[in-house]
Amino acid sequence: MSQQRHITHPMYTKGPFDITDSPTHDLKDGNNYGIFTSPAAIVVMDPKEGESNLIVDVSSYALRSTALTNDMVYSLTGRMIKNKNGTYKVFYEQCMNLCVGPSSNYIADTGLLLLNKVDVHGFGTIIKLNKVIVEDPDPNKEPHTDLHITLQHNNYDNLSRDSSIFETVYIVPGNKLLAKTHPLFDLGSEVVLVGYISSFNNQWIVTVGSFLSPFTMFAVGSGPVSGAMLATATPFGATNLAGAGKGSEAAQVSPTAESGREAELSKDRANRDPNKGG
Repeated sequence: MSQQRHITHPMYTKGPFDITDSPTHDLKDGNNYGIFTSPAAIVVMDPKEGESNLIVDVSSYALRSTALTNDMVYSLTGRMIKNKNGTYKVFYEQCMNLCVGPSSNYIADTGLLLLNKVDVHGFGTIIKLNKVIVEDPDPNKEPHTDLHITLQHNNYDNLSRDSSIFETVYIVPGNKLLAKTHPLFDLGSEVVLVGYISSFNNQWIVTVGSFLSPFTMFAVGSGPVSGAMLATATPFGATNLAGAGKGSEAAQVSPTAESGREAELSKDRANRDPNKGG
């Protein structure tokens, strides 16, 4: 009897990674093919420090001649993996990487052009839901409530040859377009969330963008649900999430407890036309 395989819940990433150093590899003498690993920067907007680099390792099977080059920017597609020591790496598809020029091409007077350009397609199980009240910078406007969705991801780590389990916080803004989707999320549901890495605070933070169109979200035990989603990651300052595993302090936001979710959810599903965006 064959063993049953566990379902994986990957966090896929795609976007520009700025290579910050020469690669390391596991090649033995005379070999040209193996796993190459390079440190790379993901550019985010730190609420305290401004534009900041989050350093992760990017790894792939490659030839010596196709390894990534220092001080170059590559568009990479891969899977986010958490290492045993708490740091992170992206295991990317070698056949899908594309060099998009030297790092210096992406520095402008207005700031770093790579800001918030790494997107996420996260498939995972909802393990936590928190409503967070956010004050508007404009004192004349009322505060709004964002929904913080914590997904648990699990995937295979090619380097350690073991499973990798970690959590990511996805922020669904409480704007006019996405606030109506908040009641559609249930604890224990499996969902796909799409967004961009925006920060890191002990775990990735992904922000759901209002540019997204509603799509079908498959929730375990309740069938398809119409919704729209995105992800964000929040590290503050230049943070090394690769080999060093250094953390960074982030502002702590007190979540507001949810109430009456089941009644809210039932009412919304009864009145909602799945062919309309909300």
